[in-house]
Amino acid sequence: MKKVPVLITFDVDPCEKLEEAIDYALELTKANGIKATFFYTASYAEHKTLQKIAQDGHEIGCHGLYHDDTEEFHRLPKEAAQQILGEATERLEKLLGKPIRSFRSPRVKTSSSTLSVLEELGYSVDSSVCSQRLDFLSSNLINPGWLIAPRNPYHPSKTSPYRKGEMKLFEIPVSAFMIPFVSTTLRIFGVTFMKCLFELFYLESKLTGKPIVYLVHPHEFVYEKRIPFSWKLFIPHRTWLIRGFPLRVWMGRRYLGEKIHIMNHELFSWIAKHNVEFLTMEEYVKKYQSHS
Repeated sequence: MKKVPVLITFDVDPCEKLEEAIDYALELTKANGIKATFFYTASYAEHKTLQKIAQDGHEIGCHGLYHDDTEEFHRLPKEAAQQILGEATERLEKLLGKPIRSFRSPRVKTSSSTLSVLEELGYSVDSSVCSQRLDFLSSNLINPGWLIAPRNPYHPSKTSPYRKGEMKLFEIPVSAFMIPFVSTTLRIFGVTFMKCLFELFYLESKLTGKPIVYLVHPHEFVYEKRIPFSWKLFIPHRTWLIRGFPLRVWMGRRYLGEKIHIMNHELFSWIAKHNVEFLTMEEYVKKYQSHS
């Protein structure tokens, strides 16, 4: 029986204990026989850490330059995107000593001009679309483009990242059935819910061949304190347009780092019991999309 492709992806955002967070992530992958893709924020990357990740057989992708509020790739002019992505790519490739081929934008925000820049820089994969995602967990708030985006990997249109077209770049969407298959969902709804969600994706993949794509952040494994509840979380603010509803962050901080690590391990162990193969983004494209 053909195995279901599962793509575990780590979005490496800035954090104070980044080295420790990466070690926890690598622990998870080793324990469950996973080859993953680490989308790295370039300005925080170090040669030693990148080499450690690569030596374990994982792929290094790009996750922007600084992951700050200026990197709003859904509305950045092309010239600004060229400057940011050019510098980020150059930094990572210099540290790693090989080309970077996969990208996920900070806060999964993208545009046709951003995809055009990625293609010019030699990228073969983007994973900044969450097809049919409709929830309050995203910093995107509600993105209408996600609702119409193809579920299976596709070549985007030059005029819209959410439609099929003629670009050489592959768009590999993060899995979602309204609710996304991401670590924030795990932290809010728990492991049992995520196992049920995985079973839906697993059935879909067996019928359509669609890869299952999971998104998690290493910094979650080093959370040391909860965010106290405040009614201010409900007061509208312009930062909501950049970072999403603050209530989602409060809900996601119910558990501290060690518990989140255990929950992800339980989820990965459950996934590994199925007829799956864990692949990096680059491996998936080479194995399943080379004919496209």
